[in-house]
Amino acid sequence: MGTVPLPINQGGFKQVYIASFGLFITYIDSTIINVALPSVIKDYHIGLDLAAWVINAFILALAVLLIAMGKISEIYGKHKVYAWGLIFFLISSFLCGIAQNIYLLISFRVIQGIAGAMIIPTSMSLAREAVPKELVGRAIGIWGAIGALGAAGGPPLGGIITEYFGWRWIFFINIPFILSMLPAVFHIFKNYVFERKEAHFDLLGMLTIGTSILFLTFAILKGQEIGWTSIRILSCLLICILSFLLFLSLERRIMYPLLDFSVFNNKVYVAGLVSNLLAGILTMGVNMLIPEYLTQVQGYDLILVSMLTTLLPLSSLFVGPLIGRLVDKTGFFIPLMIGYGCALCGFFSLFLTPMNLSVVWLIVILLITGTGNGILMITCVAVSTSSLPPQQLSVGSGIFSMVRNVSGALGISIMISITLGYINSHSAGSLDHKLIVSQAMKYAFLAGGVITLLFSPSLILLKSTRGIKNREESLSDLKIGQET
Repeated sequence: MGTVPLPINQGGFKQVYIASFGLFITYIDSTIINVALPSVIKDYHIGLDLAAWVINAFILALAVLLIAMGKISEIYGKHKVYAWGLIFFLISSFLCGIAQNIYLLISFRVIQGIAGAMIIPTSMSLAREAVPKELVGRAIGIWGAIGALGAAGGPPLGGIITEYFGWRWIFFINIPFILSMLPAVFHIFKNYVFERKEAHFDLLGMLTIGTSILFLTFAILKGQEIGWTSIRILSCLLICILSFLLFLSLERRIMYPLLDFSVFNNKVYVAGLVSNLLAGILTMGVNMLIPEYLTQVQGYDLILVSMLTTLLPLSSLFVGPLIGRLVDKTGFFIPLMIGYGCALCGFFSLFLTPMNLSVVWLIVILLITGTGNGILMITCVAVSTSSLPPQQLSVGSGIFSMVRNVSGALGISIMISITLGYINSHSAGSLDHKLIVSQAMKYAFLAGGVITLLFSPSLILLKSTRGIKNREESLSDLKIGQET
């Protein structure tokens, strides 16, 4: 019996891995710079406040353009935008490596962020459409796991490269990886069929929503440092709100809007978006706080801290394919229930953890926390991408990716604000400083658990959903799409 050929644009799991490579390279570059920042400060003779913009510039460019790049990929083709994103990432990596001053480095990091905005939503869409509908969960599980590997590999790889080769090589290392993958990218998409749409791009919509996201992200990133009630931050939030209201007003009046608001009528997509918001807050918040907690509270050395820290993203790497299979078999509700449950157990356990806890118990707690975050991250991608029709997938992926990036910045800001707020309010007393830091971080972990509880009612939207278990359902969907 012969092999049944895959439908057009379903390149199978080869396409999933090719599409996932872009996510891997983008995520690894978003974390690899963190460890190298002290060396950048030393080389350029600058302060931490200016050096932080090497990270912030990338995050801001990425967040602002994700929705727009999703729309552009609908007009010019996901496969082309993805390939050009990799090429721009390669060029910008070289430019970052040769940057002669901090201002050039920040500028080239903006270009890297733009390239990342081209890669992430198209990567998600290409991985989603690579397989039949009944295998989407498994495909997205692989896609998410490879992204987690990039996030996990960034800090240790950055430390090794910076130590032995210098910080510039954290950018140069991208060049051979991308060059070696480009032939495979061109090969897998050489027969990609794309029906080009009329080039109606909503420039005003892009500028207004981009302005709103830019000022929101800036306020989140700098709120704790400058002060949440300062004129500067309040002005940023006001501009964010006004720009968003202007965006809504414009979008309702034009024929070809940037954003198709009908995606928000899809309750399954909305539920995935809510869980995505939670996953971003928890994952980035705990990833920022755990190293400090292990160092300052538990008193571990840097080698042990680096090993324990990698447990959080590595647990996502291992759980990804397994959760993908579970999604295909049972639907979205059960995996997300497990994810919420693990996250609750993990954060409340961190809150209750005493100082000088044994390493074994800490490993267990970190694995539970990382597993919960990983399940949330991967399942909400499957929820959101599976629930959208093909014509909304690119923009829906852009919205999803933008929410993930902004929520990550929000998670860091929440954890820092709670921790520093407690420390500042108790530092004048006679309590031991280590005990104060311990209590401050415990309250931050408690906040993570409380936030998870507050988000859990969104699961009601998914209670009636079921997994796609047979080929006939997928063929039926295909037939309906052809008839319409």
